[in-house]
Amino acid sequence: MRTSLALLAIIAPTAALAADPVSVTSRIMVEHVKKDAAGHPQKVLEAANKVVPGEAIVFEFSYRNSGAKPATGFVISDPLPGTVTFAGGETPGAVFSVDHGQTWGSLATLRVPTAGGGSRAASSADVNGIRWAFPAIPPGGGGKVSFRGLVK
Repeated sequence: MRTSLALLAIIAPTAALAADPVSVTSRIMVEHVKKDAAGHPQKVLEAANKVVPGEAIVFEFSYRNSGAKPATGFVISDPLPGTVTFAGGETPGAVFSVDHGQTWGSLATLRVPTAGGGSRAASSADVNGIRWAFPAIPPGGGGKVSFRGLVK
């Protein structure tokens, strides 16, 4: 079954801009394995117009400060929809949420409640949000952050 990305509502990044003129653009790519001219398998990224369960996708966010002053306190935050499982490959500096943005931290420090009232260590399958915080982006500065997911 093929699924339209518009229906998945996969990209919903939010950016804490304050008064800073920072722009964010996002794109989703699907990873396929294709053979190169010599017949060797190569991973390629293509526009993810439609995806099927099990496909690997890459979420990429590009940011740029078009202002004359450093942009401070800038955050890119992306909630993962229920149709995608976090699959790692994140740009360094990412923190995660397993409770829809109530708390953030490294995956190794997060816990998930269990039915018996206890908790267990969170796994990548529990991640439902990812974010990056930038203390300052200089004028004209920018970059990209990304992570991988699997379509459920």
